[in-house]
Amino acid sequence: MILLEEDSSQRPKLPTDPSVGPTNRVPTEIDPAAPSSSQPPPSASPTRPDHESLEAQNPSPQKQRGRRFWHTRLGKSIAIALVIYFCLFAILGVPTFMLRWKDRHRFKWHTDDLFENVPFPRPPPRPPQMGSQMDLSPQTPEEPIFSCSTWAEPSAPSGESNTTVAGIASTRLAFPLVDGIRLRLNSSLDHLKDFVSGTLTVDMNPDKNVPNAVLTASARYSNRQLFKASSLCLTNLFNTTEVVVHVPDREEFPSDTIDIDLQLLLPQSPTPKNFKGFGTRLPMFKQFLGDLGPHVVFGLLKLTDSSSAVTVDSVTASSIIVRTSSAEISGNFSASDRIILDTINGAVYANISLRNNKKPRRHTTKLVVATGNGPIVAQVNLHVDERAYYDPPRHGHFQTKFMTFNAPMNVSIMHVAESKPALLNVNARNTQGAIDMTLDSLYKGTFDVRTRAAKTSVHKTSVPGATTPPVKDDVEEHKLHFDRVESEWTRGWIGDDRRPEEFDRHALGCVELVNALSPIKLRWAQSSPSTVVRQ
Repeated sequence: MILLEEDSSQRPKLPTDPSVGPTNRVPTEIDPAAPSSSQPPPSASPTRPDHESLEAQNPSPQKQRGRRFWHTRLGKSIAIALVIYFCLFAILGVPTFMLRWKDRHRFKWHTDDLFENVPFPRPPPRPPQMGSQMDLSPQTPEEPIFSCSTWAEPSAPSGESNTTVAGIASTRLAFPLVDGIRLRLNSSLDHLKDFVSGTLTVDMNPDKNVPNAVLTASARYSNRQLFKASSLCLTNLFNTTEVVVHVPDREEFPSDTIDIDLQLLLPQSPTPKNFKGFGTRLPMFKQFLGDLGPHVVFGLLKLTDSSSAVTVDSVTASSIIVRTSSAEISGNFSASDRIILDTINGAVYANISLRNNKKPRRHTTKLVVATGNGPIVAQVNLHVDERAYYDPPRHGHFQTKFMTFNAPMNVSIMHVAESKPALLNVNARNTQGAIDMTLDSLYKGTFDVRTRAAKTSVHKTSVPGATTPPVKDDVEEHKLHFDRVESEWTRGWIGDDRRPEEFDRHALGCVELVNALSPIKLRWAQSSPSTVVRQ
């Protein structure tokens, strides 16, 4: 046996023997539950983990399925659909909501009733003959007192005993003037056509010595029984005198007619008398109001439920509401709060005076003229006093609206001589009828004129010999400025060289004229044209 020397190291036969060199070992996994040698030994009473930590370490299968759901094709489709929905809501819904929210703060047209609709019972049996003077002291609503007239019936012709003979009867009543007067029929329009007709005339009493209101009524009838079944009753409720024309049901007299004429004369006074309200509901009655403006100032004048013409010489009130159908409205109207002239199938010829004097509060004076298949010819005169000029309402001094179709519209809006410049908003709409609108030189604001299949025209006009208002040294002269000029659309502003975007929108007027199939002309006049409305 051969022994090697100690200094002779044993070398491997193969220099690349894999057994030679460092050994790579996989590290041993450490069980978190098993304590390491470096950690202190567990205590005798270990603390149990809480419920939240257990859920965080071991999520429930439901949560795992919910998380995996949004990674599926169906979940991704639903997510994309929700994103598209919210994008559409942001693009379409939010602007629509903002427009509606903005409209909530704009002026809204509205009307209200003159008096409360108190049920009116069938008149009691006709009382004995009463005198021409009536006691109409205020009564309580629980027990209103009705006084019904007895007609002064003419005697029948000699030898005539037939109760169906035609005739004429009349009556005359006088009553003290209280806060309000209302006249109405007991039946609706559907039951009165070709059965009841009449006229109402309201004027000042030429006799200055008569202190009471005087009502005169006359009836023309085709059947005496129909006449006897009719009556004229008065009552006083809430310090308002109510005159009711009672006629029987048409079924009782299907082939007969009755015509009733009413004339109301108001007492005169040295100064204009303030009158709370005057209202009528008289279907089939033509209504004529005389020259009441210089003598009476109404709080509210309301003529409604009429199907016949309404003619007014002159009237002054805080609010005026006139509604009829298939008939014409014409006259001179002056108001400080609002004017509504509304008919369905008739013309409107009106000379209108609007006042904004900041009494009793800061408010916008409103005007609505509406009809259909009938022309509108209106001269509108504006008056703004100094207080309202320096402290204008939020929506301007005047809001005006004109509407018709299949008929022309001719409107002229001017300031009176002593008026300050007004903040004016005009909206006019028509179809198949031309629009001709004239503004005076005091107007300042924007204009937007649009039509279809027709032409628009906006230009300056002047009257020979007329002068324009003086221009102050620190104020630039107003001019016509055009932002868009097309055949069917013209837009711009009247004022200085500054664009409307540089102003507060509440500090400028606005004129919007819209039409279809007919032309539109907007004139900017340097003087007031003739105030004659109708030849």
